[in-house]
Amino acid sequence: MSRIRFHHVNLVIRGRTVLQDISWSIDPHQNWVVIGPNGAGKTSLFKIILGHIYYRGDLYTEAGLREQTAYVSFDRQSDLMRREALKDHARHFSGNFEQGVVTAATLLPSLAGNPDAAQKMHSITVSLGIDSLLEREIRLLSTGEMRKMLIAEALMSSPRLLILDEPYDGLDHASAQSLGRLLERLMSEHVQVLMVTHRFEEIPYGITHVLCMKQGEIYRQGEKEIVLDRQLLKDLYGNTGVRIIPPDKPRLRVPTVFNEQTDSLIRMVNVTVKYGEKILLEGVNWNVKKGENWLIVGPNGAGKSTLLSLITADNPQAYANEIYLFGRRRGTGESIWDIKQKIGLVSSEFHIRYTLPSASITGYQVLLSGFFDSVGLFRQADETQRRTAMQWLQELGLAAYADRVYAHLSYGEQRMLLIARAMVKSPDALVLDEPFQGVDYANRRLLMDLIDDIGTRTATTILYVTHQQETLACITHTLAFRPDGSGGYRVVQTALTRGNLQ
Repeated sequence: MSRIRFHHVNLVIRGRTVLQDISWSIDPHQNWVVIGPNGAGKTSLFKIILGHIYYRGDLYTEAGLREQTAYVSFDRQSDLMRREALKDHARHFSGNFEQGVVTAATLLPSLAGNPDAAQKMHSITVSLGIDSLLEREIRLLSTGEMRKMLIAEALMSSPRLLILDEPYDGLDHASAQSLGRLLERLMSEHVQVLMVTHRFEEIPYGITHVLCMKQGEIYRQGEKEIVLDRQLLKDLYGNTGVRIIPPDKPRLRVPTVFNEQTDSLIRMVNVTVKYGEKILLEGVNWNVKKGENWLIVGPNGAGKSTLLSLITADNPQAYANEIYLFGRRRGTGESIWDIKQKIGLVSSEFHIRYTLPSASITGYQVLLSGFFDSVGLFRQADETQRRTAMQWLQELGLAAYADRVYAHLSYGEQRMLLIARAMVKSPDALVLDEPFQGVDYANRRLLMDLIDDIGTRTATTILYVTHQQETLACITHTLAFRPDGSGGYRVVQTALTRGNLQ
């Protein structure tokens, strides 16, 4: 008897077919991975199982299964961080800065008087390497730390069914290995797992079956050993060898308060960032010059995103440090908009922050907002800006999203638009913090080739953070966060021969 069964299920959202004629059975003791291009309908399948969206057709779920299902996704993380941002506004307005602060521990159930649950929490948090984070405010957690905390939250409910949508996004190598071992143990203990991933190497050994989705339909399904073969990548994702030529830099006359003649784009002198007793960065000295492209690596929580936030004008502690951006010291009369004008940014934090004021904003308007560094579009774009934005959409194969509502796109489709938004103004610095989360295999290769071209053939400097083995050929330098033996991290900088990361 199937535990979950789809029978001719269809899903239409605002006149667009998202899923078409889905028939899929999930039996007990089967663990499935769902793969496919961005926008194929993978996450929608899970939302139907959870009862989150309306569909047509027949769906059977075993009695009581939904109540014993845990779900980990970017949506949950996004909702929590948006809620915390709203509380921050209220705290600053009222002056009660500590009121209602949410710590990581508050995401987990109360354990008062339950020693068995306390032992379980200890086991889960140690397995995920987050036992030391429980008293930390969630707004101070890195993307990877927050993802691990949400996985712990899900596991504390002792689910019979665990649904994971891109669970490895944002995790460093050691954390990904730990999660893989934990999932193997859970599956051996008869916790059923359904997951989405865009990286075949992340599929745990205990996964038994594969469902391949393409354009809202089931393309292939069956046992993992039969379905996963070398031909599948080509069949599922098509030609991945297409290269993109970046559109010409728009000739926009934008006044600047910075020194355009300086050779140094970013310079930090003995920079330290701390919140209370927690030191996130200590004594960092770093100089990024024109023509350099940097790879930034290190474990979850080492301070990579904090370092970037000092550059992108998103961290007020920049004013307490000696930091020079584009030839001018921070806090000497420039505005955050002057800084953002020079920078293109992609990160999970920014993706979460891109909460739009209008539910009807389109993909084309998202790109136009990149010219004004706004979350949403509040100004009239000129003809050059409109033409440039459309060129980027066409070159990236995103023209079909131009009139689509951004909020109705998949996570991966949204991320591709945000990458294009970051590049549309041909910025002096392109800051990419795990930019390819949620992006499928073919689009990831296409975008990496494009960014390589930008880093090699244009004046834009690339700052690239990743936990993945794949990297950019244009990288000239690395900045690595290494454990210092005392619980903190030291920064090690290395100059490389262009394209050689060995």
